[in-house]
Amino acid sequence: MEEYPRFVYAKDKDGNQLMFQLDASGRAIKGSSAMQTATIANGAKLSGEIDLGAPFENALVIMPDLTTDATAAVQVAEKTGGTFVTLYGLHLATPGDIAVPKSKASIVPIGGAQYLKISCTTNQGAERTIYVRGI
Repeated sequence: MEEYPRFVYAKDKDGNQLMFQLDASGRAIKGSSAMQTATIANGAKLSGEIDLGAPFENALVIMPDLTTDATAAVQVAEKTGGTFVTLYGLHLATPGDIAVPKSKASIVPIGGAQYLKISCTTNQGAERTIYVRGI
């Protein structure tokens, strides 16, 4: 019988060292991914895909200043290139909103997701870079 906790060490696509603690089912329960970046293009509402490298319960999301009155939400998919849907069931007052004030950071529960996108309610008036780390 295998003993737990078990740790897995890996490298991300850029060669950064990652460490994950796994539970008995093989799911990452502690650890962190390398910081990932996603861009929302000028005139767009949706970022590119963010691959955290493994499933995580939470994500650190560092949001830039957004176009006036814009709010942001997390979208998740089951696989890379999959169909992304808005994440609901969060502990927040408005389901789907990640409720990150402009130019602030927040810990967002993502329910074991690995593949994310960030969507805004309005098209952005300039290119926006968002930083995300699975934790």
